[in-house]
Amino acid sequence: MAIISKLSPSPGDNLTFHPELSTSTSKVYFCERKRVIFISTTEKAWVGAKINEIMMKIICFKKPRSWPKILTVYDGAPGQRNASTRLMLRKSGREGLILAGGTSERQQPNDKEINLIFQTQMRKRVREHVLNTRQADHVAGIDHEVPNLTVRQLIDFSADSLRCVSTEKCINSFEKCGFAAESDKWSTFIRDAVENPPSIDDLPEEYQSAYDHTGLEPVPKRKSKKGKIYAYPFVCSYCNTEYTSKYSDSAKLHMAAEFGCPVKSLMKSWKPTPYRKALFFDQNFF
Repeated sequence: MAIISKLSPSPGDNLTFHPELSTSTSKVYFCERKRVIFISTTEKAWVGAKINEIMMKIICFKKPRSWPKILTVYDGAPGQRNASTRLMLRKSGREGLILAGGTSERQQPNDKEINLIFQTQMRKRVREHVLNTRQADHVAGIDHEVPNLTVRQLIDFSADSLRCVSTEKCINSFEKCGFAAESDKWSTFIRDAVENPPSIDDLPEEYQSAYDHTGLEPVPKRKSKKGKIYAYPFVCSYCNTEYTSKYSDSAKLHMAAEFGCPVKSLMKSWKPTPYRKALFFDQNFF
């Protein structure tokens, strides 16, 4: 698992720094003892474009030829619905599936039993930590706020909580979301949606937005006002990002990037990590 945090590790945490995966704002560490990736970041966005690029380097390793094609499922987070994600999936030989906005609760396996078990166990460990700290302070006659978790505690609590998620629960979560050939294993919502497909025309006009389930084709983020014609629209020929005007600050910033496109600049240097160099590689996995 990967942990994204504003905390900075200390030498006593025994984490291995990986400069090849890090950026100026986000540092990547690996805890071999717990098999956990720790990302210390100063970015404000939860999963911004830069964090997503790091995660893609970790996830999109180059698979062996004997493996079947890998399906990578994403929700609609803005940092993941961009041209660089689509191109990195394609370059690493993966199939991409982008969930429509608002459907993660129904279609994202992690949002079924997996997260429920993990969050319950994580809260239990944090509460026990707070209680034990308070009891120790009371015995010592100390009265102060309970400090935040350290990096070491955050990794230990997270790894131990995830270990409570059994393989059976993971399989059940995927099956309930429709990732199974037998429809009787799907959730009632998924089964009804497949048997009686909803029509986008039945939705109010403001919700009738374009959707590409593969995530490989560009989809405008929002509709322009009806009948409005922009005098100087700009569409990047490489990543197909659309701007209402080539004179806007965002369009100028896009064109000022190396090779005339930030996505093209990224893809010139980005390569899938060989699977034997992936952080989670284990000989016993095969």
